[in-house]
Amino acid sequence: GFRVSMWYVALGNVEHHIERVKHRAALGGHSASERTLRRIYSSSLSNLPVALIPEKSGIEIIRIYDNSRFESRPALVLGARRGGIVRLADEFPEWLQTALGWTQHVLERHRKQLARDREEQL
Repeated sequence: GFRVSMWYVALGNVEHHIERVKHRAALGGHSASERTLRRIYSSSLSNLPVALIPEKSGIEIIRIYDNSRFESRPALVLGARRGGIVRLADEFPEWLQTALGWTQHVLERHRKQLARDREEQL
């Protein structure tokens, strides 16, 4: 058998993506048009909720990173395994909460479930 894992890295908004690509291109790296970057950003975020549902996506493990801080390592903000949340950052990014369609209530429910799961492991 095999396992499908996904490491997803994103920034807080499309403008940051565009600026980073421009910076990379100025240093001789690859580039893409602003229109293409906006399309990719939008479709990527809209597909993200499905990635968390293994029955629909086929993805068993997913790790989502926030790369919004310039010249810093991306921060792991969400981890899931077989559809269950196993990691939530204390500082959960608003862009991810919006992309997942989570209200503050839903986020807190996930936090409580994660805390219960950790206690059961003790």
